[in-house]
Amino acid sequence: MNVPPDATVWVDGARMRSPGLNRVFVTPPLEPGYNYGYDLRVRWMEGGRAREMNRHVSFRAGDRLVFDVAQPSRVEPPPPPPPEPPPVTPWRRDYLDREPLIAPTYPNPAVLVPVLLPR
Repeated sequence: MNVPPDATVWVDGARMRSPGLNRVFVTPPLEPGYNYGYDLRVRWMEGGRAREMNRHVSFRAGDRLVFDVAQPSRVEPPPPPPPEPPPVTPWRRDYLDREPLIAPTYPNPAVLVPVLLPR
């Protein structure tokens, strides 16, 4: 929350004790798939006059809500989940059923090419 430094903030009627311009409120664990909301009330002094703002904020589990007294509320979507790893290819075992490979010994006479040298 971005509020004046001398502001008093209430979340659903409970007063926040943290001071300063930037205040953080963390909800208890929330079940995904549902809509949630809080009623916020902020009271501060501006130019010798008492000011008060009341706002209802709605959000879903995982959202990060940015509340600024000077601007409308906005919801920042949660960061995207990391990409899933590619599927694991199992080891092939059918090579055990085949004939073993016969590796030629070098030099292999079948691949020798005669070279004629000038006399």
